[in-house]
Amino acid sequence: MKHLMVDIETLGTTGRSVILSIAAVQFDIESGQVGDNFKMNVDVRSCTDVGLHFDPDCLVWWVKQDEKAKASVFESPSPLKDVLYEFAAFVKSMGDDVEIWSNGKYFDMALVRDAYAAINEARPWHYWNERDMRTLMRYVPTLKQEVPFTGIKHDPIDDCIYQIKLVVAIHRRVLKNIELLDKKYTQEQTTN
Repeated sequence: MKHLMVDIETLGTTGRSVILSIAAVQFDIESGQVGDNFKMNVDVRSCTDVGLHFDPDCLVWWVKQDEKAKASVFESPSPLKDVLYEFAAFVKSMGDDVEIWSNGKYFDMALVRDAYAAINEARPWHYWNERDMRTLMRYVPTLKQEVPFTGIKHDPIDDCIYQIKLVVAIHRRVLKNIELLDKKYTQEQTTN
């Protein structure tokens, strides 16, 4: 499997925000099969100690969330450095050509890059392998109504799995459309 869906939970929506949790799930874009996953929660103080910040409004938002979601991201936190080193090992275990997906490469992946920079480490993937599912979703805006969410919203593993379902569904639609266009083109060529 050469695709990895990443989801993070945070205490902010701007650059250099505190990360509460990093999760990732390996997947095959053709079959939709999921593989190994990674999830670690991050100690907030370890983030602020390296210059990451939090938005008080975001903390208030978290207080209002489902108890299971809160437990999923606030229990058993580890220091930021440990989480990032473990995440790097997980990403590198997939090989040099792993494609990193997220729901907006300018949010999830940008904040993870900020966190690596805060501890003076390089990100463990190539920037050219970042994939943005938010851009794909723009072309199939009704897909979220067609593909139901299962699990706990804001649990980063459940979010990853849902996002994988969406990406795979779009991928299949694109392939189907290519096949239809190819068939149409072939028919036009044989009739001319």
